[in-house]
Amino acid sequence: MVKHLFHDKRQMTCAEFAERLIADGWKPVGLVGDMLSLRKDGALQTIDLRHDTGWCDPNGDTATGWPTVAPSGAHWSTLDEGTRQPDTPTTADYVAASGGSVYTDSYDMTTLTGVDSVSQVVLWAYGVLGGVKGAPTVSGDVYLAGGWVSQTSWAFTTSNSWKSITYDGTWTPGSLDAMQTKLVYNGGGNSSFSSSVFALYALVTYTAAAGGAAYVPRVMWF
Repeated sequence: MVKHLFHDKRQMTCAEFAERLIADGWKPVGLVGDMLSLRKDGALQTIDLRHDTGWCDPNGDTATGWPTVAPSGAHWSTLDEGTRQPDTPTTADYVAASGGSVYTDSYDMTTLTGVDSVSQVVLWAYGVLGGVKGAPTVSGDVYLAGGWVSQTSWAFTTSNSWKSITYDGTWTPGSLDAMQTKLVYNGGGNSSFSSSVFALYALVTYTAAAGGAAYVPRVMWF
């Protein structure tokens, strides 16, 4: 599937990103060098003001192993909410799995323009686990530089919640263009387990290419 390029506010400098969060009710709680920490509703974000940031969302299916999708059809479109944590996405559309087996979905992702190099990818997902004793494992992974980086549990709970997985490294614009994400359900052989995932996106931190949206320092009143 062809990647979509976005020229709206899916991309912004980290200073602009911080200002947007503050306007949305996030409160600055600390500034150490260029690292700004903000908090809202118990969630904490740390932003490096020297870099730019952008969101990548699912835009195609590359594997559709999760057995339930609502509404029926493409899996990726149920997760492409455009909602960012800590805001609550709709729970009317989702992918779900149950039982003791292993199921895997993977998705193409939108890309970003004006990127010289990528230093961090944070996968965010909004989901829930079912099961009285214990729970299934729901893991995520990101495909960069020709391979999956590291499959890691999202640590969902029995209440709907946002969870994140952070990947640090150095990746090229070509790697970002080809990025995929993976969603793995592992019921561990227990037929009483289940899980639903309602939203998924990647928050990408990058250095702008020459001629791109370079960081411009600005005064931020706390």
